[in-house]
This record gives sequence, structure tokens and C-alpha cells, in this order.
Amino acid sequence: MVIIRNGIKVQGVPDLGILPGDVTDKLKSSCMFMADIMGDLFFDNFLQNNRIQISYLGDMRSRSISNSIILCNESQNLNTELIKMVITRVGENSQLILDFDLSQIDHKNFEKDNGMLSMLEGLQGNELFGAVELDRIERSAVARLAELIK
Repeated sequence: MVIIRNGIKVQGVPDLGILPGDVTDKLKSSCMFMADIMGDLFFDNFLQNNRIQISYLGDMRSRSISNSIILCNESQNLNTELIKMVITRVGENSQLILDFDLSQIDHKNFEKDNGMLSMLEGLQGNELFGAVELDRIERSAVARLAELIK
């Protein structure tokens, strides 16, 4: 599995500054959603054994990712050019999964040019494309309370 992180900071949250370590060390904290799902021990084991690779979006040029499940997380923060670049990285025998929530766009420029909206419009009906929309928050009953805040 290859997890692609785009490095867009959550709007209104200050930057932590430069983090020590290699790319995996720097990006691991942004992939803790996987540890939440798999458990810390499994996540760390998969990282150490190269079963999961964390890649920075800025390093995707010229990549061809084959025989993998590719997860691009928080994709609402990609413009059309970036989503096209991510899609063109998909090699043979790979599947691309993009997760996104358009209500959580972190910068105005992604409201004007949103890659997810461009992708949904451009690929709708193509036999190689599918989309699933969840109509409510699935994390927990408490998390669904956020939908009540206007």
C-alpha cells in the first residue's frame, strides 16, 4: 500500500516547523489515521517491512506505482492539475483510492479549482471509475454531532 500525503496544513492551525528524520518520519504523524484503523503495532510493523509506504505528493513526479493499493488521503485539498498527476502515477495492477470531504477544504484556492469535482465530472460513467458517497459521518455517534453545528 502506498499512502500519498499532500502536506496541506489544516486551516487555522499553526505550523509545527521542521520535523527531524527522513520522509517517512516526517509524514508518519499525518498517517496516524491508518494506525487508528490497524492498531499501532500493525501499522509500525507494516512500515518497517515496507508493506506500507508513505509518499509525499511533491515527490510523485516520474513515479509509476504498480501492484499496489494507492490511498490519497484528504484529497479535497488537490486542484485539477494535482489530481491528474496523482492519477497518472497509477501503474499496472494498482488501484487508486481517493478519500475526501468537500466540507473540509483548507484553502480557498481548492474551492475555485477542486480536483475532486473535476474528476467526478470528467470520469463519471467510465468503466474504470467508481465513486461512493457517504451521507453521514461514520466515525462515531459523538463525531456525528459536528453535523449539527452550523
